[in-house]
Amino acid sequence: MPVNGGWRNVVRRWLDAALEALDALAFDGPDARAVALGLRVHRPARFVRVYRSPAFDTRTPCVPCDGEGVTARGPCRDCLGLGRVGGRRSVTSGTG
Repeated sequence: MPVNGGWRNVVRRWLDAALEALDALAFDGPDARAVALGLRVHRPARFVRVYRSPAFDTRTPCVPCDGEGVTARGPCRDCLGLGRVGGRRSVTSGTG
């Protein structure tokens, strides 16, 4: 029998596992379809997905978090946990 707040930990772990299962149930299908279409799937939080097409990606990897979206202190503040920041592509005209 858990003691010293052990029940809270048991309940917290159970709820966490249940929420992860619900997240997978809700998003496994859409995530698989997105990947099949060549989209990038980013999961910034439980029950949240960001789908991006690399064809229209004009953003660059975030330098402070090395494109990971997290630092030792938690979610990267520079890129808001996305791992990418606004950038511009240089386009060179072939007409000289």
